[in-house]
Order: sequence, then structure tokens, then C-alpha cells
Amino acid sequence: MTNGKIHTHHAFEALNADNANQLENSLWWIQGRKHIIRKHLQTIASRSGKLQNIMDIGCGSGGNLDLLAECGSVVGVEPSGVLAERSRAKGVASEIHDSQIWDVGTLHSFQLQRFQYQIVT
Repeated sequence: MTNGKIHTHHAFEALNADNANQLENSLWWIQGRKHIIRKHLQTIASRSGKLQNIMDIGCGSGGNLDLLAECGSVVGVEPSGVLAERSRAKGVASEIHDSQIWDVGTLHSFQLQRFQYQIVT
């Protein structure tokens, strides 16, 4: 907090969780983006078979996690603690890391040595 103002990473942080979810589910451009992402995922899956591991960098409040989880196991990364907690509450991703991707110690906490991610968004 500086000069009485709360600094946020994302506009949805300033909204309560219910209002943020309602807004995210009603905006036409978010729904349009999900439709485009779904089509791309279907194309990728039709060429390479079932996707096993997907990483969503900057997953926000988890608006795309359900869509990504239709294709495989999802790990989310979100620097905002508020939005990362909302992503966790959806219960869709296998893990949500509330950190900057470059602050995770050469990505060891994502266990990239053990897992290969077919999709990184």
C-alpha cells in the first residue's frame, strides 16, 4: 500500500471472488478466447494424441484451467497470491504456484526433470 492505494497485479484482485467469477464468465471476449483455445487444443490433440501435462503461466483466477484440464493434467503459475488462491479454490489444477515463473529456482519446483509439458500457455 502506497499513499493509501492498494497496488494490484491484476484488475480482478480488487473485486471479491464472486464478482470476479461472474464478470469472467460473462465477458464475451473471454468466452470467445476460450472457444479459440479449445479449437487449438483439439487440433493439437488430434495430431499428437492425449496431452498429459499442461502448464498455464499467468493462470490468473483460473478461468482457463477447466478448459485445459479437458486435455490433460494442469499446473498453474500466478504471481498474484489473491488470484492464485482463487485458482486453487476451483480445484481443477493439480498444482498452483503463486510465484513469478523466473523466481522458482530454475523451475525445479515444477519438476521439469520428471515431466514433459506438451502445452505451455
